[in-house]
Amino acid sequence: MEPNGTDYKKLWDEGREYLRLEWDYGKLTALEKLTVLLSAIAVIMVVAVLGALALFFLMSTLVESLTLVLGSAWAANLLVVLLLLLATVIVYMLRKTLIIDPITRFLTRLFLSDNDNPK
Repeated sequence: MEPNGTDYKKLWDEGREYLRLEWDYGKLTALEKLTVLLSAIAVIMVVAVLGALALFFLMSTLVESLTLVLGSAWAANLLVVLLLLLATVIVYMLRKTLIIDPITRFLTRLFLSDNDNPK
């Protein structure tokens, strides 16, 4: 039995439909991953702003307390600045462990996870 033109047309139509569905699936997957990424960025920004405000008030309280203990406002401010510089140096020295590795793991899990294509 020889294939006729309708068999080829049906095969062509099914192939086009398959490619269209795969394209739509790819767009939906990209949109899902972009949504997760943007929501993570938004959460990090909100936490950073709130953390900065909390740190500001905490440091202000520390300056006031140290002023009472030391009797000198400039010495209290100097100690708090040195404490913040020390914390900055520690975070910089541990940046790979504290910042780079967690971001890399998150992005790798998000974009390279194999659970998107069930077999």
